[in-house]
Amino acid sequence: MPLFVADAVYLSLVYAFFILLPPLGRDYAALARPDSILFFGGMVQLFGGYSWAYLLLNLLLLYGCMALILSITKEVTKGPWWLGSVAAVLFMANPVKTEAVLNISGVRELWPGFMALLTLFVYIQCRRSTKRGMRGLPLLTYLVAILTGPINIMLFAVIAILEFTVYKKRSRCWIPLALVGSAALFISGQWAEIGALHLSCMFTPLFFVVYPIGILPDTVAFFQQWPLAGYGIAIAAVGIGIGLIRKVNHPAFTFGLLGAVAFRLCQGGFAVDPITLNGGGQLLVPIALISIAAAGFFHAVIEKSHWRRSVVRFTTLLCIAVMCCQIWVNLHWRYAGQEVERFQQAVVSVTKNYPGKPVAVAPDIQYYRTAPMMLSESVRYTTPFSKAQPIVPLLPFSVIPPVKIVVEDYSPHAIALSVQGLAAPEINTLPLFSRAWWLHRHDPRKAVPMCLEAEEFPFPGTLIRVYLQE
Repeated sequence: MPLFVADAVYLSLVYAFFILLPPLGRDYAALARPDSILFFGGMVQLFGGYSWAYLLLNLLLLYGCMALILSITKEVTKGPWWLGSVAAVLFMANPVKTEAVLNISGVRELWPGFMALLTLFVYIQCRRSTKRGMRGLPLLTYLVAILTGPINIMLFAVIAILEFTVYKKRSRCWIPLALVGSAALFISGQWAEIGALHLSCMFTPLFFVVYPIGILPDTVAFFQQWPLAGYGIAIAAVGIGIGLIRKVNHPAFTFGLLGAVAFRLCQGGFAVDPITLNGGGQLLVPIALISIAAAGFFHAVIEKSHWRRSVVRFTTLLCIAVMCCQIWVNLHWRYAGQEVERFQQAVVSVTKNYPGKPVAVAPDIQYYRTAPMMLSESVRYTTPFSKAQPIVPLLPFSVIPPVKIVVEDYSPHAIALSVQGLAAPEINTLPLFSRAWWLHRHDPRKAVPMCLEAEEFPFPGTLIRVYLQE
């Protein structure tokens, strides 16, 4: 019980100061179609325009996931309870899943993640029961998990790996789940989506579980030019993973790594953007499994008595480091929320002066770092937080600070601006690995000119110039 209380304290330390965050643009699009997200329509009717209520529910679901991870880790490691707390904190403070927590519509990712972990927990508890009714409970929980979150279909493969890596005495409890899961995978057509079976689409997102702050546009451009470099790194990662599994030789470590890989099978259609980390909320289960693997690794190390104190110190510092990293990302989201509110006020002020007339918004910023500002979305719909405004968004793009946006020319026929800090890969024309190429990588990014001409219809006569208060 003290560790469950401690995890609640850690959760509060990381997120409590951000519970009053305003909605971002992605939230307004969800609020306009609340019935498209499980439970969200009822949440909108219940919570109305109180954003803190949505975020509080997100945090409760996140804590539920932490409690399940703590309990699962204890069962699969057979080690001290504090290892479960380490796994729970590593999960809670992993920034790649920030969109699932700080978007008021985060229930779309948090609920499937919670149900997946609950299914694992129920399976572990029920497989050793002699009662027939208890033996059927994991299948019932799994059905609820996949019906309310289709991303959980491959959970049957994770449970099969759990059975064959953690337990010496085999059970047949996993077979009904595998049969139902295989049928659900075929019927859903998830395996037939674009990129679903592409190796890079399936497994590249797992990289962001261990490097959860995204990569730079120039790095993306490098791998676009040299895809063999990416496959080389992937082969090396597989080799290192197999070597670690053999060296560590701990059931929880093996289960966590292989389970995270198994969960991504046939899920190449659920992509994660490498720069903005859009879609990172779908990685809740892989994050949890890799956190359990980390706990298994630490348990294998502390079995050597002279390493125990060092492991305790290291895990403490590691948990502090990841919590600081999550707070750093949360500050970006708070800044993005403040900018969205400032933009909304500017739009309301301008539309009052020009009633009934459309107003152009340029540029229409989509992401600020990993925060989905989506400015035009925040004023396009009538929601409990906003009223629809007659705006015309121009030039949508994402930015990475330091940002400098200059609108050089605007007329009903064309717009021209320059942007410094554009979050888009730039294919380098310099010879790769040449001296000029290395020097260029350390140069500050230059302003990028952007132009757009009106075609059939002219742009509105009034323009709201978007700039960020750095």
